[in-house]
Amino acid sequence: MKVMPLSVSFCGFVVLTNMSLMYNSVGFYQLIKVLTTPLLVLMETVIYDKQFSKKIKLSLLLICFGVSVATVTDSEVNLVGTLVALSALFVTCQYQIWVGTKQKDLGCDSFQLLLYQAPLSSVLLLPIAYFTELRRLHYPCNDTLSVILFSGFVAFIVNLSIFLVIGKTSPVTYNVLGHFKLCVILLIGHVFFDGPMGSKRFLGVLLTLVGFSGTHISRQLNTQVEVIISTEEFKGKDEDSDGV
Repeated sequence: MKVMPLSVSFCGFVVLTNMSLMYNSVGFYQLIKVLTTPLLVLMETVIYDKQFSKKIKLSLLLICFGVSVATVTDSEVNLVGTLVALSALFVTCQYQIWVGTKQKDLGCDSFQLLLYQAPLSSVLLLPIAYFTELRRLHYPCNDTLSVILFSGFVAFIVNLSIFLVIGKTSPVTYNVLGHFKLCVILLIGHVFFDGPMGSKRFLGVLLTLVGFSGTHISRQLNTQVEVIISTEEFKGKDEDSDGV
């Protein structure tokens, strides 16, 4: 039962995200999705007392602005859609935070936590799936079953990658990697498949990549500083022990 909050938040993440896409335009959906990163920083700072340097915050701000410029094409707003989107935003952030904290609290790795969470989440989602898909319920053929099984396998791999990345790094890093992946997809689509790449989208991709480079450099510098501090502390303790 210790994974119940994680399973419930996963169900909320799946349901509310799909509802957000249902009630909102793609542009507004993307805009709210971009806000995941700054909200994660806010929640981890206020609730979990985690500190982010000013350089990291500025780099994240540049990334979010760049992704918004590159992907958001419209922003049609309605009350129901906005409420659903904001609910999805908060639940998604909490889910990603718990993916990291539960691995430490329960002393398990990413694969073990996913094995604990997935069956319980499936049971919780069954009633929702039944009532939302009841009118379209039919007996699937073999081809449909094959597609369902394959999509389920792919979903498991995707979820495992989420657990691995967040477990080894952090929810913020996972979102930054997601923004970087989006830029790579846009660039590959333009270079190899003649995908659209206007000046506005190119500027957004460029800003995102610059912000991504900034976060990478800042994290490397922070790591080097931590190593130097640890080394100095170790030398100090060693000198004290020699003096004794």
